[in-house]
Amino acid sequence: EAPFFVKATSQALRDWATRMMESVSLPVALACHRTLTSTDCRPDLAEIDRPVLIIQGDKDASMPLAITGELTNKHIARSRISIYEGAPHGLPFTHTNRLIQDIITQAQ
Repeated sequence: EAPFFVKATSQALRDWATRMMESVSLPVALACHRTLTSTDCRPDLAEIDRPVLIIQGDKDASMPLAITGELTNKHIARSRISIYEGAPHGLPFTHTNRLIQDIITQAQ
């Protein structure tokens, strides 16, 4: 299950997500990882002057909440964070309805 799914995630969805991730070439995956782990976005975050909703699961093993979502929330003046208890990284797969509703509510 962790870090992307929950017990209720269907095997078909798990298989599709796995195939999608495996279809990324190694050079692209490595470049993405390098960018994500070496880029300091804090100066850019301070420049955001719009309302921002940060949504993250507290069981996200690949992007731990304490060093991603919570820190991002601190660096954007008009942000708020919505933490999904027990949720992993793959919120579109595991918390689809709640995620859609939160996005719609934020947009109104």
